[in-house]
Amino acid sequence: MTEQSSSLLKVLFFNATIDSIKDAINKINQLNSKAGPFTFAFNINLIDNLSSIKETLDSTSVRYILLSKKEKNPGKNRSASLIQLTNPYGIYELESGFRIAYIKFDNDCNKVMKNIIPFFTKFGEFVDVLVTSYNQIETNFNKEQQYIIDSVIKLVKPFYHFTPNNETSDFVEEMPFLWDSVQRPARSLKIPQLHMGKKWAYAFNFDILKSLEVPTTLRSNPYLPKDNRKRKPLCIDGEKNLEKIKKLKTVQPTNCHFCFTNDNIEDHMIVSIGNNAYLTIAKGPLTVPQQGLPFPGHCIITSIEHIPKLNCRIKPSSHVFETSLYKEIIQFEQALCKMFAKFDMSIIVSEINFENAVHYHLQVYPVPNKYLDKFNISLEKHIHSNNEKYTSNAKLNFKKIHSVDDEDYKKLINNPSSNYFQFKVHKSDGEVEIFYSIFDPQHRLDLQFGRRVLAYILNQPKRIKWDSKICFESKEKETKNAQQFQELFREFDFTDAS
Repeated sequence: MTEQSSSLLKVLFFNATIDSIKDAINKINQLNSKAGPFTFAFNINLIDNLSSIKETLDSTSVRYILLSKKEKNPGKNRSASLIQLTNPYGIYELESGFRIAYIKFDNDCNKVMKNIIPFFTKFGEFVDVLVTSYNQIETNFNKEQQYIIDSVIKLVKPFYHFTPNNETSDFVEEMPFLWDSVQRPARSLKIPQLHMGKKWAYAFNFDILKSLEVPTTLRSNPYLPKDNRKRKPLCIDGEKNLEKIKKLKTVQPTNCHFCFTNDNIEDHMIVSIGNNAYLTIAKGPLTVPQQGLPFPGHCIITSIEHIPKLNCRIKPSSHVFETSLYKEIIQFEQALCKMFAKFDMSIIVSEINFENAVHYHLQVYPVPNKYLDKFNISLEKHIHSNNEKYTSNAKLNFKKIHSVDDEDYKKLINNPSSNYFQFKVHKSDGEVEIFYSIFDPQHRLDLQFGRRVLAYILNQPKRIKWDSKICFESKEKETKNAQQFQELFREFDFTDAS
């Protein structure tokens, strides 16, 4: 039995005790034949004795993940269909990169509770699911346990948090909320035991390569101080509510990760500051040191002014090409192109002009010239996947031009109501190709589309997610990369800092 190779996972979480686990497995096996296949099924309750279910597990095609205690003779009850999580707490990561954090508040865990928060603090990354469980004789978490759970949730920011409801037959699903700083929606669910409640399992699809859609109905984030809970539940109902939602999603400059007015801006990553835009290295870079370049090279050009897109209703212009911001962005692009040309590389710039974006910026990727021929192939491949496989996404259909003097392109750029996705291929010989596609802002836009296209070109499929373990860099490493970038860029830096 192997894990599905597709990035799209179908997973199931359920609540069964030692008395009902056999029935649960049989029911899930039947469901798997009708609505599967499931990548895995995870029991959120604690199972002490696995010997009674070995034969049941041996006859299943579903992979089960169970919270259990360490056994004296583990080989005796081992099954190819079983993954046992015997530690009091930890992280289980599938080959696909799907991460599950878990905490079992049993007698073993009570002895090491002081180590839980430091463990997840050191882990320092987000997870997809958090499971918190407790002894079946208990009906809820005590105050100390709840404090630990709340602290861990703030650290790992799971998309889903599952807890067993061992007291009543109620299936409880809280209204989702949003971690605004990282745009991660979060859900909390309590699942009753099999034979106690009608809904004893919860299944969902999860695409490991795509960001989850932000629900239109949200509650205030319960993990923020009360003074910071500004978001109220709101349902879409006509144009008025759509406008309200846009306003609620607006990030103020003091909270924006790209704004200098934010006291927490990561200024150790800044390379160069102009009058209208600035250049930084990227957090969780897609690219890696190559062809003699001593640092990754993936960087970001960002508008100093807090605007969502190049030409927006906040500050509209009928001649964008004449604006100070546009001219300075072009200067940064040309300077970067010259710098990377020394390493036989060109640059590809990915840019989203979206009225609902937080802060306008451009992603810049250095690409070895030998890989440039793969761009068209990669773009077509990902267009097809976006439009045909993920049908809820905003449709993308790119047009290729060789000059900004193209009349249709000028109309698009100069229209403050336009929303479009754009790639610029700056070749080391000076040639520039532009690929752009308009999209409907009312549909979900895959914000990682550009990174997916480049990951294919650069043969870096495991680096698609910027916050993945493989892309993580310590502050010390980021500082060193920024310093090396700055030293190399100094020759081409046109700003006053040069």
